[in-house]
Amino acid sequence: MSEGAPKKSSAKRRIPSRSRAKTLSNIETHGPALLSFLTTLEASSAEPITFPAAPADECPLMHNIIMSMLMYDSDAKRASKAHDKLREHTVNYNDLRVCSPIEISFILGERYPRSAERSDRLIDVLNEIYDREDQCRLDTIIRTGKREAATYLASIPGMNQFVLARALNTIGHAAFPLDDRLRMMLVDAGAIEKRLKLTQACDFIESVVPANQLTRASQHVLAWAETQTFPRLPTSDYTRAMARKSCRPESKLNLPDTDGFEIDPATLED
Repeated sequence: MSEGAPKKSSAKRRIPSRSRAKTLSNIETHGPALLSFLTTLEASSAEPITFPAAPADECPLMHNIIMSMLMYDSDAKRASKAHDKLREHTVNYNDLRVCSPIEISFILGERYPRSAERSDRLIDVLNEIYDREDQCRLDTIIRTGKREAATYLASIPGMNQFVLARALNTIGHAAFPLDDRLRMMLVDAGAIEKRLKLTQACDFIESVVPANQLTRASQHVLAWAETQTFPRLPTSDYTRAMARKSCRPESKLNLPDTDGFEIDPATLED
């Protein structure tokens, strides 16, 4: 890991005691409903979602992160088309990095979910990785231990819980990618309670579902979500922070990145 990594990388997951109590109290009362729902999904014939393969000259983990950045609070079809459009306008991921957020947002289109926020986050992530690695690749991280790689990924500003969890899945860690779209769909399906916020809902799911089944469960949920009506998304904390600043802030540290979700090193595999 380069010396430029933010100090927050060693932070543990901090959940206020009241929030933790609310989350844990749901495990016994609402856990069976979630497990029953996941069992039904597993028995269904829904095809798993597929994404464009990583270009031959790009790092697979980097490709996964970019695809996840395009997919959070969106869907697989939109994300795949958006990736193709970005590749049409850029030579490689480093070329994508030097684009401005406005250019990225224009390519995605104003009707793309969270277009402005997504563009800001994407450029922040690419620039942070480039600053640390001197390239838009994470090959050295893939070759490190799982614990070190997970801590490194969790420290990258701009990555939200959904993107981080999918990146952790890529390196072999159990995590459940959750965003506002999926949370709202799971609430409507009766799998989780409406009162749980995003971080609480994620903590609840990861507490109920066995670790060795989390990745498979998330794949079933993502495939199921593709068949559901796209919900009206709430205004995100990131967007509210940008609105308060009245313009894009100079410092990335003023904006929420992983939405309160931080890695507890004690939970990571070696």
